[in-house]
Amino acid sequence: MKDKLRSTISYAMGPILNFVTAPILARILGPEGRGEFAAIMQPITVGTGIAVFGVPTTITYFIGRGYSRHNLIKIALCSLMTTTTFVYGFLILYAFILSESQKMHIWTLISIWSFIYISVFLELRRSFLLGIGSLKSLDSE
Repeated sequence: MKDKLRSTISYAMGPILNFVTAPILARILGPEGRGEFAAIMQPITVGTGIAVFGVPTTITYFIGRGYSRHNLIKIALCSLMTTTTFVYGFLILYAFILSESQKMHIWTLISIWSFIYISVFLELRRSFLLGIGSLKSLDSE
């Protein structure tokens, strides 16, 4: 029961923090700044979802079934780096469009969106922790 409560609280914190910070960001940044913030951050979220499509679930499943963790991680890293690089290429192309229409510096967008690699790696790490059953580590993240 204690583990379920901890997990519930841990996973509830994300939406709660979003709910609490949204009005603060809206007030501080204003409507235009909030829109610019979303225009910068949402492509990373969408790009990460596209880049990892199905891989974390697969990793969790096969680790849970007892397959070699080392081999699975190696295969996942190779495939994810390929898809992430492909998605990042599209983000760079989108940066040209967004920087032109929003009058943002293109190198700022390209630099910020390079964090997609970290986001993908974190998704892989989460799937690995879930596969080995390290829920406490996953919750604390």
